[in-house]
Amino acid sequence: MSQLKHCLILGATGMVGQALMTEAQGRFGEVSGAARRDAEWHVDFCDPASLRHVLNSCESDLVVNAVALTAFDACEKDPVLARALNADSVTIIAEYCKASGAELVQISTDQFYVGDREALHDEQAPVHLLNEYARSKYAGEKNALAIPNALV
Repeated sequence: MSQLKHCLILGATGMVGQALMTEAQGRFGEVSGAARRDAEWHVDFCDPASLRHVLNSCESDLVVNAVALTAFDACEKDPVLARALNADSVTIIAEYCKASGAELVQISTDQFYVGDREALHDEQAPVHLLNEYARSKYAGEKNALAIPNALV
C-alpha cells in the first residue's frame, strides 16, 4: 500500500468504526469519519446521493466500510433495509473507489460459518447464509470484491 493521504472510515461511530478511528489516527495522513450522527461527516447510507456526496467531498485514498445493520431481528424484519445498508451501499462505495483509484476495505462478519467456531477460515471456506444478515453482508462482500482494489 502506498503512502496514504486520506482515510475515510464509514460507520465511524459504531463499535468497529470507533476502534478503527482510534487505530487510524497517526497511521494515515488525515482520517475522517462518517456516520448518521456524531461524526465529522453526516451521511444517510441508504441515500445514494448522500453517500456519493461524502465520498466525493473527502477525496480519500482509502475507504474503510464498517457500516452494517447487525441486529439479526432487524434484518429479518426489514430485509430491504438490511440489503440497503449491508449490500447496496457497498456498490456505491465500490463504484467510487474504482473511479477514483481509492482502495476499499470492507469489514466482514463471522456469521457465515456455523458449527465450527474455533476453526480458521480462509477465502475458500464454504459459507452458510442462514439469515438475512448473512445474506445481505455476503452480497456486500461480493459487491466490494467486484473491483480490483478491494480487501474484505
